[in-house]
Amino acid sequence: MRPCLLVHDRLDEAEAILRALSKGFRVPRRLKALIEQNLGAISVRRCDYETALGHQRAALKLYARLGRSPLGVSVSYGEVVTLVNLDRVGEARQRLEQHKTVPKGDFLRLLHWAAELYVCLGEGEHRLSDDELHERSRAALGMTSGSALLGLCAWAQHYAQQQLKEPDLDQAWHVLRESYDRRSGAALPRALPKLWIWMEAHRQEAEVPDDEPGEPGEDDQE
Repeated sequence: MRPCLLVHDRLDEAEAILRALSKGFRVPRRLKALIEQNLGAISVRRCDYETALGHQRAALKLYARLGRSPLGVSVSYGEVVTLVNLDRVGEARQRLEQHKTVPKGDFLRLLHWAAELYVCLGEGEHRLSDDELHERSRAALGMTSGSALLGLCAWAQHYAQQQLKEPDLDQAWHVLRESYDRRSGAALPRALPKLWIWMEAHRQEAEVPDDEPGEPGEDDQE
């Protein structure tokens, strides 16, 4: 299946291809896992988080039988995010804490940071240091597709500053504007709805331009 089908919200086409693949003769376990993973991604874009969780957990079982793999780890972080979307934040925290250390690879490390911050957002607080937030923000700013992590860093910086007597929100708003600037195709209202609600609530304070790019189908989701 071409990944662009998901990016452009051609979800029915993507699902049809995946279903056809799953019915093939002697489908390899790795392919079955990938199919379940992508079906989960489709369900997320449909805001059907219960179904997404089912596909993610099916994928995790298959990946577990194949040995540790980056794809399996990435699905586990997706599961954490989905649990937050389902308001099962305590369970999400438990799943996150099963990752004893932050992965060394850049891609998985970014997924870990995003999942961690999204759990914190669901909990309504965080205890990350200024240095930790700076490291995450700097990494996200170095990516053209870092909208989600930038938005989460903006929330975290805003929360930290609100604990001070004289909050300085300039950096939080700068990061938030960057998140909006890079969100085309990110599907934030559906993938991270709790973050999106916070972003929209603070959009005017951050002076985000009204003509920021959207995502396919976004007008139907907001």
